[in-house]
Amino acid sequence: SLVDTVPGLAGQSLETQAMSPLAKPSHFSVFGQLCILSVDDDAVNLMVIEQLLAPQGWKILSCQDGEEALDVLLDDETWPDFVFLDYQLNTGDNGDVVRTC
Repeated sequence: SLVDTVPGLAGQSLETQAMSPLAKPSHFSVFGQLCILSVDDDAVNLMVIEQLLAPQGWKILSCQDGEEALDVLLDDETWPDFVFLDYQLNTGDNGDVVRTC
């Protein structure tokens, strides 16, 4: 099952899973607005994404490295609906970001 593939949730009861920081709703399901986590070490790429999508009503969470992205993922009360992730980050492990999402 999907739960078995998520680190930290495999083998836990449904009650424990619901209380886990990994078991949180999507941003859209709570706020009715789509949210993108955009991770790129190139500030120009982050700016382009924000300038194109923010006027369309998207919430944009911009991060310049994997460590910052992990902090945003773990600290926010909801999951982003989409993640745009640079394949080769200079700082932080993009694999950790993918596994957390």
